[in-house]
Amino acid sequence: MSRLNWYTERRTKASIANGGNNAMSATTGTDETSTLSGGQRTTRRAFLSDEIEEDSDDDDEIDDDLPGAYAISRSTDGDIMEWDPTEQTQPPADMSGESEERRGEAAAADGIGVPEEGNNAPVAGKDAQPKGGIAMACSERKWLIALGVALCFAGVVVVAIVVVLVVSAKDEQQDLTQQIGTSPPVDVCEYADQNQVDPFIQCKCDQEITKVSFLVKDAYETIKAFLGDSFDKTLPMASCEPENMALVWISADYAEAAKDGKAMPMERVVTRYALAVMYYSWGGNDWIGRTNWLTSNNECVWFGIDCDENKVTNLTLSEENAGGAMDSRLALLSDLRILDLCNTQLTGSIPLEVWSLPNLEVLLLDDNDIDGTLPPSLGEYSTSLETISLYDSRLSGPLPSLSGMTQLRELNLARTQQNGGSLSGTIPESWGELVQLERLSIARNREITGSLPLSFSSLTNLNTLIIDGTGITGTIPEFIAEMKSLEVLSAKYTLDAASTIPTFLGSLTNLVEIGLSSCALTGTIPPELALCTNLENLWLGNNKLTGTLPPELGDLTNLKLFGLAYNRGIYGMVPTEYGELEELEILQLVDTELSGALPMEFCEKEFPTKITTLKGAFSNCWCCTEQCPVSGCEKG
Repeated sequence: MSRLNWYTERRTKASIANGGNNAMSATTGTDETSTLSGGQRTTRRAFLSDEIEEDSDDDDEIDDDLPGAYAISRSTDGDIMEWDPTEQTQPPADMSGESEERRGEAAAADGIGVPEEGNNAPVAGKDAQPKGGIAMACSERKWLIALGVALCFAGVVVVAIVVVLVVSAKDEQQDLTQQIGTSPPVDVCEYADQNQVDPFIQCKCDQEITKVSFLVKDAYETIKAFLGDSFDKTLPMASCEPENMALVWISADYAEAAKDGKAMPMERVVTRYALAVMYYSWGGNDWIGRTNWLTSNNECVWFGIDCDENKVTNLTLSEENAGGAMDSRLALLSDLRILDLCNTQLTGSIPLEVWSLPNLEVLLLDDNDIDGTLPPSLGEYSTSLETISLYDSRLSGPLPSLSGMTQLRELNLARTQQNGGSLSGTIPESWGELVQLERLSIARNREITGSLPLSFSSLTNLNTLIIDGTGITGTIPEFIAEMKSLEVLSAKYTLDAASTIPTFLGSLTNLVEIGLSSCALTGTIPPELALCTNLENLWLGNNKLTGTLPPELGDLTNLKLFGLAYNRGIYGMVPTEYGELEELEILQLVDTELSGALPMEFCEKEFPTKITTLKGAFSNCWCCTEQCPVSGCEKG
């Protein structure tokens, strides 16, 4: 039988057994073995290089990873078998004389690949692999796949590490202003190869801003146009003025967010710009509490800021070493309800724009060097304010009209004269319109004169009235008796020689403190004060009071301090009823005409009452030290 006939007969039998699949394959010219191995080869290459290639269309290509692939044939029953040259299924001996060309044609007709000349693929009967060749090839493939997976995993890890390093570097750049202090180290200033550098660093290193990327420049112009009059258009981009530094910073922040696909609304841009102006104006780099400031973090998590629905409503920087003047751009924080800048070394006057904040409820600026005057008609600028506290400032000028500020609950303008300022004039009648007012202090302002206006009779919610150290004169007006909520009434170092302690004070049963020392008061101490059962502090020293001590005051069981010193007209004995004052801590009796025996209870308590008096004034002064100091009484 010729070699061609032998191949043809074997192909026909296999075709019949397999329903003609081989014949179909031969007819279409598809090399099933080559296609399979090519696909496997392509998959392995994809794992190693992350590039996917199409399978080769060359029907004569042999996969070197499948030894003996062309030696696979089908048995007569259709099962795939491996041709072993030692078995009886070898072709007849007369095939050995056939030409390679004929053998290749027959093999091609049967769908079997034949190696090209010079190829290293095995030849049947000579280099054919043993029966385990297929298994070995699969094992090699699994190893290569595992290697590819490992390399891909390693690549992912490397990428993750790079991303972490990049993000860390970015965060470090954003936080540099919080690290370098007012005198940046030399290495921070080495940024010649960078095209975008924090404006604070540039201004500290070069006193100008020159490192600004094109994207940031575009954002700068866009935001500047949007800000309108809130930005000084005459400032160049290189300027180190706080408002320009803030604009450069927010422009970089805006551009970075846009690059990450997170568009920042202009309303939020304006808010962050205003906060940045405050930071640069008030030396934010030296703040103790500056966590998250001028970072990409939401401004609602910056130190000292509270938000409501992502809008800044509370700015509290009290006790920070800020310094600098208050900036009108605070007005850009239109949702601000609380502004607390106490003890921050602020200077200058309070901008009208701050008074005009539409939602501002609490303004706390105590213990600053704020000067200037208050707007004459302050009530025209803000009707939402509930608390104004400018204690210990340097304000001067007349007291303003507060007409229209019907929500005001607390007004503290004390101690301006102490620092070189001087609020002056009389209390305007319009203050009587503040029907919600609960606390009022204008203490230590000697230039405030006149008397308490009659309109104060409407302040029925007032619980604290402090006019210590002012130039207010006259007697305590009777309308005070209508202030049933009053807890603190203090007028030390005021009033005039014609004043007496009014008996109607006994009707103010909520009083906790009465401060009437150094008021040149005359007359006696009214026993009606015993009705003020909540009274804790009673200051009546350094007056011209006369008479004996009313025993009824022994009913003031909450009394802790009773000041009677320097009232030489007071005489007699200390009533024994005062021994029932269990809470009494300090009793000041220096330079009075009191004598006799002190109630023994003063010295027998667990915490003896501290009595200040003069040696020899009392027959049982053994419970005092020789000098009778304020530090207290001791057994002698």
